[in-house]
Amino acid sequence: MDNVLTLELMNGKTMTLNEVTSVRITTDDTVITSSPRDFLNIGRAVKYDILYEAGTLTLASDEVKAAHVVEQ
Repeated sequence: MDNVLTLELMNGKTMTLNEVTSVRITTDDTVITSSPRDFLNIGRAVKYDILYEAGTLTLASDEVKAAHVVEQ
């Protein structure tokens, strides 16, 4: 099953990433690997490393406004 992740960014842009496998969430003191569905629910995030078909996308936590996952 493919996960398609649509990100709404704080700058008003939208990004769609195909075949998202996982998200690494970095906080001040740890790194957590999560599914693309729930990664915004982890508090105190500093950055997100999103692993998808084209490689890895790294975003600061304050760049991401919302995330929506569709399983296909």
